[in-house]
Amino acid sequence: MGYSGFTGDFAVWLDSRIFDLARQLAFSPAEKKREQVAAACDLLQQLNPVEEYPWDFVVFRLTGFRPRQSNDAPISGRVLLADLAELVEYLSDMLDLRTSEIDEPVLSQDEITRRFKVSSKTIQRWRTKGLVAQRYIFPDGTRRLGFRASCVESFARKNALHIAAAARFRQLTDEDRQWIIRRARRLVERCGCNLKTVSRRISRRMVRSPETIRYVIRKHDRANPDLAIFPDATGTLRQQDRQIITNCFDRGVSVPNLAHRYGRTRSSIYRVVGLEKAQRIKSSPIDFIDNALFELPNADAVILGTLAQEARHAATALTSIGALADSDGDAEPWRRPPQGLPPHLSEMFRQDPMPEPLVIDAFRRMNYFKYRARHLQQNLDLTKARSSEISEVEGLLAQASSIKNQLVHNFLRVVVYVARKHQRYGKDVSELVSDGTLWLLRAIDTYDFSRGVKFSTYLSYSLMKNYARRRTEQIGLADKRLVTGQESLLESIDNDNADAVPETVDQILMQGQAVKAMRSLPPREREVLTAHFGLDPARASMSLGQLAEKMGVTKSRIRQVETRALRRLRRALEERSMPATMQPS
Repeated sequence: MGYSGFTGDFAVWLDSRIFDLARQLAFSPAEKKREQVAAACDLLQQLNPVEEYPWDFVVFRLTGFRPRQSNDAPISGRVLLADLAELVEYLSDMLDLRTSEIDEPVLSQDEITRRFKVSSKTIQRWRTKGLVAQRYIFPDGTRRLGFRASCVESFARKNALHIAAAARFRQLTDEDRQWIIRRARRLVERCGCNLKTVSRRISRRMVRSPETIRYVIRKHDRANPDLAIFPDATGTLRQQDRQIITNCFDRGVSVPNLAHRYGRTRSSIYRVVGLEKAQRIKSSPIDFIDNALFELPNADAVILGTLAQEARHAATALTSIGALADSDGDAEPWRRPPQGLPPHLSEMFRQDPMPEPLVIDAFRRMNYFKYRARHLQQNLDLTKARSSEISEVEGLLAQASSIKNQLVHNFLRVVVYVARKHQRYGKDVSELVSDGTLWLLRAIDTYDFSRGVKFSTYLSYSLMKNYARRRTEQIGLADKRLVTGQESLLESIDNDNADAVPETVDQILMQGQAVKAMRSLPPREREVLTAHFGLDPARASMSLGQLAEKMGVTKSRIRQVETRALRRLRRALEERSMPATMQPS
């Protein structure tokens, strides 16, 4: 896409001021953008590459306004020719220009190369010298570079000698192309060179540019997929490879490295990354709490301007009042650290909590950013997604995530306070805080800031409800483990003796006879049975090896103690059940 490897927002600009100006002009309305593109095309026709131009003059010619801060550093005509060509392509790509709407013929790049008998690479070099190209939607529905006939004629008149010299340049013959293919195949078979290395070596041998050699090889591989020299460079990437490329790109791996690794061009890597990000955004759910303010025509100015400023002023006014309340002992209890907290949890109570007006403003801005991201997500077209649209959605979600992190950091003290209230003796409060943090994240996503309820109150209620449910589930699990332990104990008793345990044992257990029988055992034997079969709801069952390690004896010794205890327990159960089973004959 363009002579400099332009893809979306990624380009090689010779002067950063032109690049910054292009990003600013990208936010102009469509009609204004058309005028700016036309102004840039007119300026390109008038530039002289050997002269220098004041920066203020360039800005005025493109926008009609003079910059607020004057920049005395001039810009050379050569640099301006190249960067304005990029700017025209950059802005025209956002206008959805169709060739059918233009009142003059629009020539494709292939038509230009045939007309002047030059290569496509030569056309790219001409663009840096003032040949204006814009992105159009052609009748076949594809979006590609197009050249207006008037711009081509103007360039041809000014550069007649240059064009004539380029036309005299000898084109590659069929014999040359066949030799390139044979040489490339030999280099790959002998040394396993990649496409870049092969192109560079052959170009030195033929005194041609590497791009020309690379073009010949790729054209051959596309036309002959069964005989392709670099099949991976022309085939379709697997979905797994696309995901890997995108993840590597996000982690900072350079595009040239990715292009070398997968045998692709840089522009194709950018296209893969853009499409994968667009699909990722399109498939990701964006949930938010809606509000009538988000539908206002000037929502940005109201939410991010007026209301945010009012929240800051209200927070400043409440700071002194909050300090007085703290001194009088009327502050909310979670603002002070509970006693007996570990140092790493007490640390979060040292910072002042966020005032309530700022809390409401944070929730309002976070949900508004998600609302805007959701709106852009719904309108995102995967076939025409631009990197600017993807970056805008990612930026909005990043701002919402940043606000959410601030809220988590501010209200984690509430989680610690409530968790400390629900801590049982001998249990680590960190486990409760870990569970509470998950509930905090959920509460932030579901809190409606417009209902007038403080988030700290909403969060405290949510935490207490979830801790209570968690405690109920633990009790149910403990009861289940107790029943399972009793069943295992009965099975062991049954297996220990050939004589079956009376059928009334289940009834005896239900009447609590097993508990009384366990009390009759010596302490050591009772401890082994309780621990091994998990009869204590507060402790998990232990293996024989664990019991041996705990008591400082061998595993065989624990098994002997358990066997003796089971025999005593069986006899005790039989003695206690004897009166109920003896009947007159």
